[in-house]
Amino acid sequence: MGVLFRVHRQLGNRYQEKYYQRAVEADLGREKIAYEREFEVKLYLL
Repeated sequence: MGVLFRVHRQLGNRYQEKYYQRAVEADLGREKIAYEREFEVKLYLL
C-alpha cells in the first residue's frame, strides 16, 4: 500500500491510468515486490 500512496502523492490526480501503472510498476520493481499485471479474476454472483 505504501507504494500506491507514494505514487499518488507524487503524481496527484491529473494523469491517465497508464502513467500510474508505469509508476507503480517501477516502484514495485525498486522495492523488489512481486506483482502480476492485469490478470483475469472470475466473479460469481450469489
